[in-house]
Order: sequence, then structure tokens, then C-alpha cells
Amino acid sequence: MRPPPVSEAYSRRRFEGEVLPYLPEGARRAVRAYISRGESRVPEEVRLRVSRPLQVVVLARDTALDPSGNAVRDGGMLVGPGEIRRAMELVTGSSVHALEEQMRLGYITISGGHRVGLCGTAIVEGSVVRTFRDISGINYRVAKESRGAAVQILPMLIGDDGGAFNTIIVSPPGCGKTTLLRDIVRCLSDGECGARPSRVCLVDERSEVAACGGGIPRNYVGLRTDVLDACPKAHGIMTGIRSLSPEVVATDEIGRTEDSAAIFEALAAGVKVVATAHARDVNDAARRPGIGRIIGEGYFERAVVLSRRFGPGTVEGVFELPFRGVLSDVREDCRSDDAGCGILRRGAHDRLELLFPREGDCRHEERPRLA
Repeated sequence: MRPPPVSEAYSRRRFEGEVLPYLPEGARRAVRAYISRGESRVPEEVRLRVSRPLQVVVLARDTALDPSGNAVRDGGMLVGPGEIRRAMELVTGSSVHALEEQMRLGYITISGGHRVGLCGTAIVEGSVVRTFRDISGINYRVAKESRGAAVQILPMLIGDDGGAFNTIIVSPPGCGKTTLLRDIVRCLSDGECGARPSRVCLVDERSEVAACGGGIPRNYVGLRTDVLDACPKAHGIMTGIRSLSPEVVATDEIGRTEDSAAIFEALAAGVKVVATAHARDVNDAARRPGIGRIIGEGYFERAVVLSRRFGPGTVEGVFELPFRGVLSDVREDCRSDDAGCGILRRGAHDRLELLFPREGDCRHEERPRLA
């Protein structure tokens, strides 16, 4: 399924107000000139590397820019050490030590939920990375709020009573997991697309889903959503269960053992969980030490697999996960283009079932038709 269209004008306004101010002056002028051209799209990433050209990433393709913002095949505007230092001053507010915990993880989240990745020399104490110095590369990953991103698949993530299934969204980096999670949270909270209005606790450890500023979400995540901003996932999940009486807990990029333990506690308390994880597909996710047990034992009931095949947010499939089933045997339902109409036919309990088909060149005469 192709991703839904995004308002380019809205994305442009957010980019100009939330990302451009954090670029050094020369790069800011070049990127502003680039996006001011009618045919140019808002970049997915802006990359600064010492002694190499300024680049923007649009539709997964790297494009070098000259000082006037023109896309060039060779050469381009070289980024110097001074631009990197200035970028760090802008991103950190000239207070690197205040953001050491984020820098230890290799990124800083700026206002609006945009992630600024850092490349440099790691400072290691024992086996623990404490921070990075000698920054030589900076990658601005642009967050895009896309209301309506979950509308087509949400009916497959809720039961007959309108309540959410326990759902995991998996994909490689940069495929739209966070954007989709944000819109699922919005729909569940507001009761859209057949969902029952639900109290949602959003544990936003990296401040990217709700993009809180001063504790107030800048992205709309629903009327009934409580946000635990910049809170470690495991702690936030347990805190939310004990104090906020949520019906659904949502969080981004699970993977550590303590995350899994907290999710087990949430499920045992009768709270539904919607989460994302980095993996190529469900089988890859099931092999990850931190979350493999939850997936393998069927605690997640649905899995959404994303890719960039038609751009970020391409839905490769929505799967029904078996309870303690065999994940290696994946069956794709051949069905008509009337996707989203419920399960056409159910397989054995030890199979994954594709609820939303991938776009392909299947022969229509072999597809069973839906009424």
C-alpha cells in the first residue's frame, strides 16, 4: 500500500520554522533557496560533513547543493569545521554538557521532534560510551506529521468492540514507523476509523512522537492522550499503568530487555500495547533478543511491516500474529484490491496471515473476489 499524500505546504512551513533555524547560516541560505523552488520537496534529511558537500535527501536520494541552493551532480558547497561548530552551538543552545545524555546515544532531539544525528569520536569509559567529541558530521532527520497516515490500516488493528489489538510496527530506519505510530495514537485517542475512544499513555522517550515543548505536545496526538515526555520507556510504561489508568500504552523503538519486561507487565495488567521496533520484517524482529520472546509467544496480535518501496510509509503488510506460533511460515493471501475488508480466509494457527496485501503483479483471475 502506498503511503498517503502529505500536505507539502504544511511540511514546508514546519521545516522552515523548526529545522532551518538550527542550520549554520550558509547551509540555511542554500537549503532555503532549494525548497523555495516550486518543484522541490521538503527534504527528509539534511547532511553536513566536514570537507564534503552539503547534501539533502529527498525520496531516499542524496542531492548535493551549491551555495545558491542549486542541485549539482559534481562539487557543491563544501562544509567546513566552522559550520559544524556553529551547527552544534545552535542545536545544543551553546550548552553541550546539558545534553550529554542525548549525545551519548548519538543524537539530539530538537523542537518539533526532529532528530539530529552526530558523527564523531566516541569517549568511552570501560565499555560505556559517555559522549562524542570532534564532531565531523551532522544529520538532520526531518520529522513529518501526517494526519491520516493510519486511516487505511487502522480497521485491521482494532477488534469488533473497537478496542486496539496489541500491535508492533516494524521496519528499517527511515520508513515512517514514528509517523504511523503518532497517527494510530491520535485515532485511538479520538475514536476515529471505527476505534473506540480510548485513554492512551504515550511514552515518548526521544520526544519525537508528540514533540513536546514545555510539556505541551506540538504534534496532535489526541484528546485522551497523556504524554510522558523524555521518559525512559520501561519506567514510563510502569509509571503510566500505575498512575494514569490507560487503556492503551504506546511507545517508539522498543528493543531492550527492560522494555520487554515492562510490556509484559502492561499486558498482564490488561492494557493494550502499540509499539515500534527496528527490523526488516517480523521474522527479523522475532530474532532480536529484547523483543523476540514477546513476538514469538504471540503477545502481539498484529504486526505492520513498512518499507520505502513507494516512499517512506509504504505498507508491505499487516499480519495477524499467531499465539505461540511458528513465525517462519508466512503466507500471503491472494485477494482483490478491495484491501481492508477483513480477513478473507484464515490459515492454520501457526502461520502469519497477511491482512493487507502488498501491491504486486498477481494475476487477477487467480484471486478470489470479495463480495
